[in-house]
Amino acid sequence: MLLVVSPIAGIVNNVSFFAAYHYWPMQIIAGTILLQPYISQVVGVLLGQDEIPGFRTGFGLAVIAVGISIASYGTKIKTTEEANCILRDDNVPETIQLSLIEEMRSEHSERDQRAHA
Repeated sequence: MLLVVSPIAGIVNNVSFFAAYHYWPMQIIAGTILLQPYISQVVGVLLGQDEIPGFRTGFGLAVIAVGISIASYGTKIKTTEEANCILRDDNVPETIQLSLIEEMRSEHSERDQRAHA
């Protein structure tokens, strides 16, 4: 039974990650992949198959969370800078530039909120 279920679960997992690339930014998906071992351990605890995570696991989770936050913030800044360069090169009036930048920031925050929900 295990020889049948394991490959199927692996294939479904990989296909779902590839499908997620169409809907979520790469940083969110990479963070999800990094959090998989912790989530698996929590599920194991809930099913009575594993022990409660220790200090090292919690510390590792905190380091991963900080790294994901830094990467998301860097992506947001990079996107804003790219938009500024494009708008500057196209001679778009400053009022329109500011409104477009605000629109991009709100889209990023909405995407982040959906990812953390």
